[in-house]
This record gives sequence, structure tokens and C-alpha cells, in this order.
Amino acid sequence: MKKYINLSLITLVSTMGASTFKLEESWKLEGRLSGYFQHIDVEGQSNNTEGLTQSQELNLNYHGPLYEGNAGVRVKARATNDDRIQDNMAEIQYFNGHYTNKYWKHEIGDVAASMNPYVYGGSLKGFKTVYKSDKKENKWDYKFILGVKKSQWRETYQTVESEPLDTYTAAFEAKYTYERAKEINLSVVTLKDDLSSADSSSAPGSKGLTFGVDGKWRFNKYITLKGRTAVSHSTDDLRAGKESKTKTAILVRLLTRPVLSSVKSNFLYQRIAPDFVSVAGSANSDNEKVENMTTWRINKQLSSKLSFKYDRDNLNGSLGDTQNTYYEAVNITYKPEFLKRSNIDLRFTNKDVRGRGSDNNRYTIDLSGNYRTTSGFRYSLAYNFSDLKDYVTTTSSQKINNIRFTLGYKKKLENDSFYRITTSLDAQNVNQSGNSQEKFGLKVDAGYQYNKKLSMDLSYISRNTYIDNADDTTNSTYQFRTTYRLDDKGKQIVRLLVEKQVYDVEHSSLSSYNEHKGKLSYVYNF
Repeated sequence: MKKYINLSLITLVSTMGASTFKLEESWKLEGRLSGYFQHIDVEGQSNNTEGLTQSQELNLNYHGPLYEGNAGVRVKARATNDDRIQDNMAEIQYFNGHYTNKYWKHEIGDVAASMNPYVYGGSLKGFKTVYKSDKKENKWDYKFILGVKKSQWRETYQTVESEPLDTYTAAFEAKYTYERAKEINLSVVTLKDDLSSADSSSAPGSKGLTFGVDGKWRFNKYITLKGRTAVSHSTDDLRAGKESKTKTAILVRLLTRPVLSSVKSNFLYQRIAPDFVSVAGSANSDNEKVENMTTWRINKQLSSKLSFKYDRDNLNGSLGDTQNTYYEAVNITYKPEFLKRSNIDLRFTNKDVRGRGSDNNRYTIDLSGNYRTTSGFRYSLAYNFSDLKDYVTTTSSQKINNIRFTLGYKKKLENDSFYRITTSLDAQNVNQSGNSQEKFGLKVDAGYQYNKKLSMDLSYISRNTYIDNADDTTNSTYQFRTTYRLDDKGKQIVRLLVEKQVYDVEHSSLSSYNEHKGKLSYVYNF
């Protein structure tokens, strides 16, 4: 074994020496250093952790020409004691080595690829290679990815409770382009789960294979057909609780553009078998779906969009009862000719669910209007109504009314400077089973920018909640923010945040709290 290890090391050193010999002076080291220091002080009961926390992040990119192409290495590392970010003090988050020439692109480390969604889409710790032909038509392109699925590099050498398995994945795609907007893709993925090397559990892993075909075909400028299908075979898939079975999935999308250019209608049909297991892709099994979306631009001022969706499950009848979902939506947009820089939007939606104990209906209305003046004023008014009727659990039925008004002003000054102020008022009423809840909110945000280098912002946010048979609450936030750019290109930036939050619960001092926060952050690019 030592003989093979030494031989591998000699080969690696020789390769590095040859690469160093070929390096040119035009190679560059670029990077970014960013992070923050934050201190929180709490009086009362708050979920935030008191004390000083920090996070520092380093990004490096060393790249340049090599062998009639370009190569480089990208590394991202982070060190922090903030438990909200991660439970590890310091670690490498991203590593990628790459080489690209006229036809090929090779990557090692953190690699990602997207193919037929039923087959594969995601990232691995491993290797990826892509071949692209220089032809425009009648050409083949290839893509291959191989590796182990781990979200963090430390999972490759130690056991993590959330990742007890080593999931090895290999995927391949061949894409044939006949001519513009006419292509077909063949893709296949195989997966095998093994226990992590440090895991003492005796549970077996799983393995699976998925093959898929997808593509698009533009018949003419009026009709385009897109679709994808896949066949999946899995064995001992403990994650999904499936036995060894072979099932299929299919999706067809028809895009149309009738002779009347102001009208466009798109259709979609999808059917995924009940036991279909996408071993490395994304698909919701036991689902059949039909969708249509039609847009109609009546004139320059008025346009509309109509959507219809229907889906159901229980395709093989094994569930006893089928759940059917119907969804309809109508959007209307009006841009008055007599009011430039304004628009009015109206939206109706209706969602009806029937079957298997989920009989309910939700109806919504959204109405909004926006208007901007040439002098810098901005007006916005929005209203939303939602009516949920639950025919099984009547106590879940509720009606919600929302209204929001926003007034803003922005004044441009010399030397790329400006000041602005925005005020928003909103109110909400929720009525559920005879119990009422009201919420009132206020937000004031003001800012000043000088010469694209210095900016300062002040904001105040308040929300009062009144609930029947419960304590009323008040939540207020005061915030000051400032940003300073040390250079003209914005590569070096320093930010300061000072915030105070007051949460008050009527008749309950134990649930009330005051929170003070100070945060200094920076970005340094080189």
C-alpha cells in the first residue's frame, strides 16, 4: 500500500511542478474578506443570545492562463462563534479547482450540475467535466459529475448526526442540438448509500438508478413543445420507505403564440407514478397535474393574465379517497395614459381542496395602486381580503382584511447625493370563529447619501396587536445604519448598525423585554 501511496505522491508533485513551469506572470490572486462583530444586551425574556459574537469569511480566487485555456482555484472559509450560523468554530465551506479551454471544462472539489429535474440536480464533493462543441447546429454536448453528497467538508472525515450516510452519486447527460430551439437531452444517474466510515450503526444503505429524456422542439414561431420523462428503479431506499420498484414520471409543456401577437397561452401536463422515487432529482410522487396560463395584452394600458391549475393524487386508488385541488387566478393591470408612471393591479384567486378530510376553500382579492411624480413623490395604496372556509374544522375558518398606505419622497442633489423619507401605515383585522384580532403598524424610514461614499439611515417600526381574550402586545424597533465606502469603486466598505427593540406584553412583565444591539461589519476586496 505504501508503494502505491508514494507513487501517487510522486505523480502529484510532478504534476504540480509541470503546472508551475507553465504558469505565466498574468496569474492573479483576487479575494474578499468580510465579517462582523455584534454585541447584544437583553433585559427580560428574549430568544437572542447575549454577549459578543463574530463571524469572519475569506474568499480567495487564484486564476490565470494555462495550456491554451484558463485555470484557477477558489476557496471559501469561515470562522465564527455565532451558533445561529453554524456549530463549528472554523471550517472550509467551499473549494473548487477548475480548468477551461475551448471545448472542455473540468472541476474538482465542490461541483454542481443541473439536468433533467426528474433525474439530477444538486451539488457534490467530487469531480465534474463538461464538453461543449463549437458548432451551432447538429452537435453533441456532454456533462458528467461524480462524487459524494455532503453539505460540509468536515462531513467527509467525521460523522455528523444529520448525515449518517455517505451518498455516492454519478450522473451523465448527453445533449443533442439539431438546430436553434430544437434539442433533446439523455441523462442517467446512479446512487448508492453507504454507512459513514465512522458510523457504528448496522442499518443498510440504498441504491437506485434513474434514466430520463427531456428536450424542446420549436415547430415554428407560434408553437414550442417542451417535455421530460424519467424511469426510476430503487432498492432498499430507507429514506423514502420504498421497496424495489420501477416507476415512471412525465411532464409535457406546450407553449403557444397565436397569430394574434397580444395573446399567449401555455399548457402543462405532469404525471408522476405513486411509487416513483427520484433518487437524486426532485419530484413529488403520486401526482397528476394540469395547468394553463393565458396572457392577453388588450392595449398599451390594459393587460390580463388567467391561470388554471388542477392536480390530484391517489393515482392507483390505494389511498381510498382522492384529494382534488382546483386553483383559478385572474390578474388585471391598468396603466392610465393620463397618469404617467402609475399602475393599478387587481388580482382574484380561488383555491378549492376536496377529499381525504381536507375540504376547504380560500378566496382572495388583491387591489393595489402606485403613482410616482417627476418631483420625487411616490404614493402606494394596497388592500387585501382573504376568506378561508374549512368545511371539516369550522373553527379554522377565518376572514382577513389588510390595508397599507405608503408615502415616499426622494430628492436628488449634486455630486450623486440625495435624501429620502418613506412612511408606511398598515392595518389588519382577523376574524376567526367569532374572535377578533387587530394589528396596526407604522414604519418611518429616512436616509441621506453623500457622493456615493457615505450613507446614513434612520428607521422606526412599531406594531400593536389587540386580541380578544388575550394580552395586547406592542413591538417597537429603533434603528440607525451607516455605510462608508473607502474607495470610489466600493471594494472596501464599513457598516455600522445600532438597534433597540422593545417588546411589551400587557399584564405580563415576564414576557416583555428590551434588546440593545450593536453591529460593525466590513467588506474588503483585493
